[in-house]
Parts: sequence; structure tokens; C-alpha cells
Amino acid sequence: MGKIKAALVCLMIIALMAPGPALAINISPVGVPINSQDSSTAGEHNLISGEEAVLSFTRAFPELTRGVKLEAEQEGCSFDGRPAWDLGSPEIGARPGSGHQVLSGSVDGATGRVLTMNYNPLPDYYRGKQVKLTREQARQKAQSFLSSMVPGMTGSLKLNQGVMPSFNPNASLTAYYSFSWTRMADGVAVNWEQVMIGVDAYTGLITHYNNSCKDNQFSPGKINISRDEAVAVLFNQAGIYPAYKYAAAKDSHIARQLIPVYELNTEAVYIDALSGKFLDYRGQELNREQIKIYNSEFAPLPNSPAINEPELTEKTDPRQALETAVEFLRTAGFEGEVTRSGGGGGSGPGYRDEHWFYSPVNDEDGTQSGFRVEIDAYSGEVSGFYKSENNSDISNPVSPEQGLQIAWQAIKKYSPEKESLLTLKQTTGNDSEPGKHTFTFIRLLNGIPFDRDSITVTISRQNGDVLGYHIRWGPVQCNALNQLLDQNRAQSILAQQLNVELVRMAALDKRYKETGETRLAYLISPSRADALSGAMIYGGKTDPAANTAKASSAGHWAAPALSMLDENGLLTDTVNPDDTVTRREALKTVLAATNPRAFYAYARTKQVPLDIKAEDPDYDAFALAASRGIISHQAEFDPDGHINREELAVWAIKGLGYDNIARIKNPIGTPVQDAGKISPDRRNYVGLAHGLGILTPDAQNNLRPQDMVSRAEMAITASRILALAPSGY
Repeated sequence: MGKIKAALVCLMIIALMAPGPALAINISPVGVPINSQDSSTAGEHNLISGEEAVLSFTRAFPELTRGVKLEAEQEGCSFDGRPAWDLGSPEIGARPGSGHQVLSGSVDGATGRVLTMNYNPLPDYYRGKQVKLTREQARQKAQSFLSSMVPGMTGSLKLNQGVMPSFNPNASLTAYYSFSWTRMADGVAVNWEQVMIGVDAYTGLITHYNNSCKDNQFSPGKINISRDEAVAVLFNQAGIYPAYKYAAAKDSHIARQLIPVYELNTEAVYIDALSGKFLDYRGQELNREQIKIYNSEFAPLPNSPAINEPELTEKTDPRQALETAVEFLRTAGFEGEVTRSGGGGGSGPGYRDEHWFYSPVNDEDGTQSGFRVEIDAYSGEVSGFYKSENNSDISNPVSPEQGLQIAWQAIKKYSPEKESLLTLKQTTGNDSEPGKHTFTFIRLLNGIPFDRDSITVTISRQNGDVLGYHIRWGPVQCNALNQLLDQNRAQSILAQQLNVELVRMAALDKRYKETGETRLAYLISPSRADALSGAMIYGGKTDPAANTAKASSAGHWAAPALSMLDENGLLTDTVNPDDTVTRREALKTVLAATNPRAFYAYARTKQVPLDIKAEDPDYDAFALAASRGIISHQAEFDPDGHINREELAVWAIKGLGYDNIARIKNPIGTPVQDAGKISPDRRNYVGLAHGLGILTPDAQNNLRPQDMVSRAEMAITASRILALAPSGY
């Protein structure tokens, strides 16, 4: 089991393409690199011990490791595939569903350099603490720590611009600030080589660290293609195409509504600065047939009506699903017993995906056959089938062209009603599995691709058999399609806004190992523009001054708490902190502060307050809050109105799961001057919130239960709630 784990860890790390500079294991200062001779001679036969790895780690993080007995296992690998020590505390964190260590990390087995560190505190860690740091204060601490860890590299590291924070209704508040630096060589970014540091907003401690930089040198390299010429190559050979994508709300989280967009018609990641060739993520050259995602020209259907297909919420009867599977298998020539053989699924905006597998049972030994049929758990219809192929000998292989014809024939047979609604995705690799051709056909919605939905057909190269047939086709919600922006105009907008950066990148072979070849190439940033207005949705050029603008809350008494919420895409730090918060903003903040782990937070019901419509950008947040009992789906909510302090107390207590305590018959008192102003039906909630320190009185001992909540008060309250029931990182 340990070897399997090690192999998986190594594979994931190697795929990041990011080794780091060496660090001495002797009693030298933290972060001092070893010399080149030591680095080159260190190998598998001269590895440090587990005790030495622990010593290196504890010297780097003395506060977090004080009194902690770290366990060391040599199961991992460094970013360049060398052996590494995995370290971890015996304490298991609060994250449900997994053995998540409170403190973990890794150390290079040859050099003793600390590679990673992650601290996931237990709930008591935040008891009684308040948010102390703004993002700018945290950045200064991160910069100081960076200088101590990699003193010889600070001159070659460039601080990356922060990404625009976004709110996810299913995620918990993140209580740390994250910063990353990219390694530069001769003024050019070294792709995938970065140092990431996380600083806790409450304590100022370094709680996350990841160093994926190498200690290698680069030759200057040669550039034949300018950035402008690379952009011209990109649009001349790849171009753009219209498609439906999920809309992004104003806070950047995904909405359930679809919108038409224009985006780049390629999955290439780089353009070689020497040759102008398109490169994939491994740095391998793409031939002309591999450049484009679609070779088709699309004709959008203007004036198409709005589509609001409801999400299927009720599952079919498993007995009926079994009958459907049996009938399909009989048609395929299988007789005898059929048994449930597995399942899977997922979900997304406006749809749920769950499917069940059924297989014939071999009469001789009772084992399942190599054939299985897939039934959609909600529609009860056949959504695919799979057949194993034992003989891999290919003497007269089926060509890709022949395989494509067979795939279309399979669609005519199994999904004739969808044949005219499909387009071939050109860049899906036919060589992804030896002995098979795989073809993916994307759904056309109002004449343009919608890549959430598709039919995938797998063909045997040996004999042309259909080995796999997979349908994904869910309900759709989109507005009527108006006339799209002219494609040439859209391409001009994207060309002006496209973020194309010259980088150094390491080429990888098919096993994701570095070939030793480095290239200068232009990194293509995926970009997308609204097909109706031409406005950039993401991927456009950024304003370097945007992240250095003075925050409106700078110097405010609640600045640290406001800054932490801004880091989470809440109460963005560009408004007056003394303005009253809207009920919408307050609910999202309480939801995030009290959320359990993201993968347990999905709404169990789609019932929302009566005045919240399906097209509301925060529909999923309201659904989750209703399913958790924070708000009622049977009442009007008034999302853009304001909230007073006593109602905020009710939401906080319900969000924390203390509703049953607040509903006891015995009164919970609130020893404040204006206790008489608390509404009778909310006294226990306010009493609990006061007792827990969520709501505190002013200098005159007045709680002001009927006063409206300001943004600053909301930020402080959220930080107190998180300190009572943190979800960790």
C-alpha cells in the first residue's frame, strides 16, 4: 500500500513540473541553499535520516512544531521526483470524512530542504482570538519569512498579482492570506516554479508553505517570434468560436444560467518563441490537425426562445432501472441474471448527475461479465454501456477515419434524436488508450457548442466494435438568444485583451518526466468574452495598480476583519465599511462563516424564500441557507433590504447549529441596559449570541438589537462566528 501511495504522490508532484532549490541539513540558518557540488552529489544512496528531516522542518516552523511529535515516512518524492520524507503530526484535524493531519509537510530526502507545510488547526485554536492582520500586514510577514527561507533567491522572485477573490456558497471561510512568487530568470518567468506562503489572519503565523523552485541555471535562449507575432499566429491558425458557458455572477461564482461567449478555439498551452509552433501542456509540438478544438463553422440560431428546463430531483425506482437494464442487455444478446455493479455521479448549476451500472452474471462462476449498462438515476433511461476487450493484438487496425464512421453509426442507432445536435470535438485524443479510438461529440445548443453535454464513443482498433457509449445530457436554463456580436469584432476584442506571457518551460515526455529540454514560449491565458456585449468575462489583461490601491477600510477599527472577508470574495474592500450591509451580503457571510466542509455543504433542497427567483445570482446560496435552516423558504426575504442586530443573532445561532438550545422554554437572559428592546421571540437567540461573544454591547452596555448592521460590524461578527466553529483550512 505504501508503494502505491508513494507512486501516486510522485506522479502528482512531478506533473507540477516544479522542483526547488536545495537547503542544507546541517546547523546552518533556515533557508540557506547548499552549493552546487553538494546538490549534484546528493542521491538515493546518501539520504538524510527521518530525524534530520524532522529537525529541518522544526527549525523552519518552530511555533507550530513546539511540543508536537512529528512522524516521518519516506513515501513521498520531491518536485523533481527525488525521494522525500513525508512528515505529519499524530493529531487528526476537524475535516470530516478523511484522516486530515493538523500539521503535515515534506522535506527533500537528499538535501533536507523543506518542500511543503500545511497547518489545519483543531477548533480550539481560534477560541478567544480576533482577526489581527489586513492583507497588507500579512504580506509583510510573508515577505520576511520568504527572505529567511530562501535568502539567495529573493532577488529572482516576483510577487504575483492576487487573483480576484470569489464567494463559493459551498465553501467555508478561509482564515489565511495567500501569496505567491514566481521565479524569474533573465527577466522571464519560469513556468510552474513558485513559492507560496499562507499567513493566518488571526495569529500572523505562517500556516502554509510550498516551494517548487529548482536550483538550476538557464542559457539565455533565442526568440524569433515576438509577442505580437505569437498573437497573430494564435488567431490566424486557431481563431475563436461561439459557445454556451455558465454565467459568472458579480462575485465570480458560477450561476446556473447559460450565456453565449466567444473563446479561443484551441487547447494549446504555449506558442514556441523560436519556431511559432503550438505546444501542449508538456511542451510537445502539436500538428496542424491538433491545434483546433473544432473544425466546424457554427451558425448560431438568433431569436431562439428561452429554455428553462427544471432540474430532475426525484430518482427513478431502482426496480424499474433494473428492468430497463435487463431489456437493453437482452437486446445486446445477454441472457441470465443481471446484477447492480456500481455507480457514480456529480452535480453542477441546475443539474444533478447520478448513474447506476448493471452487468450480466457469468453462469459458470457467478462473477460479473465484462459488459455493463449505465442507467441515469433520475430519468431512468440508458445513458451508456461499456464492454471489455481481452485480445489486444491488432493485425489489421481500424483507421481513425473508419472509427469515426462507426461512431456516427452508433449514434444513429442509440441516440438518433440527438444526431443533428452534435459536433465533433477535434482535439480529444484518439491515442488516449492503446487499442482504442475515442470520439467525443459535443451538444449543439441553439447552433453553438455547449460542452457540459456530450456523447463519447469508444471504438476497438482491432475489429471496430463499439466498446463504450457514454451520454451526458442534462437540463438547460438560458435566455432567448439574441444576435451575437460579429465574430471578427469579437476576435479583435480578444486580441487586444489577451494575456500572453513569455515564460521558460521544461518539456515533459509521455511519462511526465522532464526531458532536460527547456524552451522559451508564450503562455496562452484562456480568455472569454461575452458574445452579446464583447465585455471580457475572464482572462483579460490586468491592471498592475489594481492590487496596490489603498483599501477604503485602511485605518478603520474593523480593517483586519474586513480584509479577511474581502479575501473570501465577501464585503469587497472597496466600499464604505460604515454603510449598512444588505441582507443578501449578511446571509452569504453567515453561511460561509458557519459552513461545514465544502463537500458536505451542498443544498439538500432547492426550496428558497418566496421572493428569490431561479435566475438570482445567489440562488444556490439561498437554497443552502434554507436547507440548513438558517432562513425559511416559506417567507419573503427582501435580499436587498437591511438586517438588524437581533436577526443577525438568530442567523448566527441557527448557522452554528444551536437552534435547539435557543428554542428551550427556559429564558436565556441578556444582561444589558436595553434588553427590553429585544423582540420576545428572539430573546433566547440574542441571549445565546451575547453569551458566546458574537454580539457585544457598547461602552454604555447597550446591545442595540434594533440597529441596522454595518459592513464593519458584519465583518467582526463573522470573525467571531468562525472562531466559535471554524472549519479550518
